[in-house]
Amino acid sequence: MYGLSLLGQLQGLIDKGIEPFALAGTSAGAIVATLFWAGLKPETIRDHFAALAKSPTGLSDLVGPFGSRTNRFDYAAFRRVVLRYQRYIGFLKREFEYSTWDAQHWPRRFMNWVLGLPDVLRIVRDVLFPFRRLAGQRGLFPGDAFELEIDKLLRNSPLIAGVKAAGGDVPPPPNTLGGRLLTFGDFHRWLDDELEFFGPLFLTATNLVTRQLELIEFPNPNYFCLPVARAVRASAGFPFFFRPVNETYGDTRYASYVDGGVICNFPAFVFADTFRTRLIGQRDRADYQSFAARTWVHIGLRLGNDKQTQNPQKMTDPEEFLKAVFGLAAGGARSELEQRLAGVVTRSLTVEQAPDSVGGPKNVLDIHDLTPQVVNVMFSLGREAARSAICNHTFNLPNPSPVRDVLKDLVKRAAIALGDPSNSQFQLRANVFVPQGQQLILRYSFNMDDPVANPDHDMAFGADQGLSGFCFLHRAPMLCNLQLLDRAFDTADDPARLFGFDSTLQGKVRPDRTWLLSVPIFDPYSLLAKRVDWTPDGQPEGPYYKALETTLDGAVFGVLNLDAHLPYTGVQPAYDPNPANLIHDLRICTVRDIMLRAAYTIGGIFSAEYPGRK
Repeated sequence: MYGLSLLGQLQGLIDKGIEPFALAGTSAGAIVATLFWAGLKPETIRDHFAALAKSPTGLSDLVGPFGSRTNRFDYAAFRRVVLRYQRYIGFLKREFEYSTWDAQHWPRRFMNWVLGLPDVLRIVRDVLFPFRRLAGQRGLFPGDAFELEIDKLLRNSPLIAGVKAAGGDVPPPPNTLGGRLLTFGDFHRWLDDELEFFGPLFLTATNLVTRQLELIEFPNPNYFCLPVARAVRASAGFPFFFRPVNETYGDTRYASYVDGGVICNFPAFVFADTFRTRLIGQRDRADYQSFAARTWVHIGLRLGNDKQTQNPQKMTDPEEFLKAVFGLAAGGARSELEQRLAGVVTRSLTVEQAPDSVGGPKNVLDIHDLTPQVVNVMFSLGREAARSAICNHTFNLPNPSPVRDVLKDLVKRAAIALGDPSNSQFQLRANVFVPQGQQLILRYSFNMDDPVANPDHDMAFGADQGLSGFCFLHRAPMLCNLQLLDRAFDTADDPARLFGFDSTLQGKVRPDRTWLLSVPIFDPYSLLAKRVDWTPDGQPEGPYYKALETTLDGAVFGVLNLDAHLPYTGVQPAYDPNPANLIHDLRICTVRDIMLRAAYTIGGIFSAEYPGRK
């Protein structure tokens, strides 16, 4: 139910131009994360549940089916039991108040209890019937209808419509001939066939077999056989209210899932540095590796706990003391720990909506109080909460002036190191490419102001193209002999294999360029402790380029380039045209060190503008 607030928070982020790449969720968060991951817009999801709320039982029927007429226990019956419990608890509390059991009143109290014996028997009946169902079936409601509704929503996604339009195989829905629930394997097949893009997804569930939190992941092959809607149901399976979700994985593993919130209700930890390392390991997915190289902001959406500080004097009262202890034991302590762990994740922001600002029913199981108006109010308040939480954070690039100053100093120092202090012979240029979507775009430059002399002053290409793209994806310095590369375009059978460039892109490069050195601009707050292997075969290299050894790795803001009209002959000592040998030239090593220092300075400039800095 509170997923409607999270849904509004997600819409608030989208309003700010923030589009998540990877998502994780628990319970209500799992519903929101999965539906958005599959391509549904938050407002579309809101409208769907608002339409269900028009019927008095439209939402409550999702916890069913409820069994036969003779053995029917539906949500209305559950509500009647809850109301009786509330009345009985109030009655017992009044009857056992200490002040009423004095000598003057106890005979009358005793007679009231004798006369009320039928009511006592009714209490026993009302308690035992649901408890028998609860104990025998490990939960009151099956939740099968909820599972079918999630699958129905997934099939209404524009991305699934795109798969169908592209001729992809979409299995028919359940309850039809040959129909079944959509599985994670279906989504992976569509991803592999490049019919649509689906980013990483993590859903938490508590596995009662192992007594551990389990991360149901996409695209983990271990879960390809698992229906997506069933994974959502498992993560959102409130214990005792819903029955556990039992799942068998082949002949080796059996799981019995209940709500992931039993152990973890805010799984921000999944996006720590290990997640970046795992994305880098997806060697067959260039789109994932492209995101692995980028700096991220981790934004958590959650509903906060009541953090009102208690009066110290109240803690001397046994009842208030027990309330405080049980409140922490029931999830308050876990929630506090989760928030602190989320703060450890680099560049993390949390949208935390106060409990009294949700605008919905007081209790999580009060589904009957949801109306279309309440659905819209919860969505709107969540949306405003997210907007307010991130209104002071900017996602803009730094001003050109400080970056240009660094580039100017870089050109000056590099020219001196190469023996051309006036820069009249080598005509060094410096620029910075930054990622935008799936492209790298030239955003900052020095010595490239004249568009006629520099036809590449506004260069843009794919994040996996060019030496800059290789440097970005592999997060390592790269050296290239542009003269040899240009000749290769005249003789190669497939020019597109040369850094992914075609002759049109290569034709935009300034013709007199013979040498290029590219260096990644690391985010100083997202550096990894050790180098992650970039290819199964070691460092990337070819006849025209060579990767330089480095111990650094991590998130990259962009790529710093320095190119020149470097004469490989006519100077003493001569520059070796073979990049594998040229990287050992003392002059080139000096320029590399100057560039690494400049890249670190630019990384600091970018970092100061980036939100969520730790």
